Amino acid sequence: RIIMSKRGGKSGGSAPTVVPPAPSSSSSSSSSSSDVSSADAPVRVYVDGIYDLFHFGHARSLEQAKRLFPNTHLMVGVCNDELTHRHKGKTVMTDKERYESVRHCRWVDEVVEDAPWVVNQEFLDKHRIKYVAHGEDMCYDENGKDVYEFVKSKGHFRTIKRTDGISTSDIIIKIVKDYDKYVKRNLKRGYKAEDMNVPYLKAKRFQMEAKVSDAVDKIANVRPIKEWVRGFGETWDRLKHHFDPSLSPGRRSSIVSLSGSNSDYSDNERDLDDEEEGEDEGDEEAPTLQFHTSSRSSAASDSEGDDDDDDDEESGNNKKGKGKRARR
Repeated sequence: RIIMSKRGGKSGGSAPTVVPPAPSSSSSSSSSSSDVSSADAPVRVYVDGIYDLFHFGHARSLEQAKRLFPNTHLMVGVCNDELTHRHKGKTVMTDKERYESVRHCRWVDEVVEDAPWVVNQEFLDKHRIKYVAHGEDMCYDENGKDVYEFVKSKGHFRTIKRTDGISTSDIIIKIVKDYDKYVKRNLKRGYKAEDMNVPYLKAKRFQMEAKVSDAVDKIANVRPIKEWVRGFGETWDRLKHHFDPSLSPGRRSSIVSLSGSNSDYSDNERDLDDEEEGEDEGDEEAPTLQFHTSSRSSAASDSEGDDDDDDDEESGNNKKGKGKRARR
């Protein structure tokens, strides 16, 4: 607002006086609301990593970063394949797959693709990042310097704990350790050997082993192994007499033809065994019996000889008597 005043005539003028406007109620309310909004604005926290084979250890670290402040906007940077393979080695998942894995974590508000390996001021200003968070393990660049040295020097670095017992390397070790099992698993599910870089003959061997294993499992499910062995033993007990050379064919058939329960068969078999033992004992005494038999036969032959002599004498006497009668 400008107020013009004149003192004296035309020649006696003075410079204009500028009066500042009075503050209105609308301007005061807008300034106070801007202060409130800046106080309630979310704190932008940045976390970066590889996140290959995304697991619950990754999710827990992101949860810690999300809970650093009451109102946190969590930004997660994921490095691309070119940087990762150069600095850390080959990954299982591609960079596109890793982007999507992180994007579907409930604690993540924003994913920064193609994240830089080293954070600088330009990157912080571009994304309006207030704090950078990372685990306790140290990360170095090509020159051996800490990649977060710049942020730490400004006091804008926060440390988060890592989860023990789980990591991408641990998962890969488990797969490599049981390599054959996972190859067989995928072959059974229809994957081709060339897709897994498995030689043809090795794949065929795995498939044959899988078929044998399935057959054994089916047998085990139909009849327990112990019962099968016991049944085989009972069958062998019934048939083993066919292979006993000490038994005659008739005796073998009589033993096999025994019917009844297992207990009855066992009793009959015991009786037959006792008889066989008795026969064996009789066979041992056979020489003695044979000796007595021979003596008896010799005595009988002697008696028969004596009888023959008596008959001859009687026949001779009869002939003599007849001769005497003829002379008379």
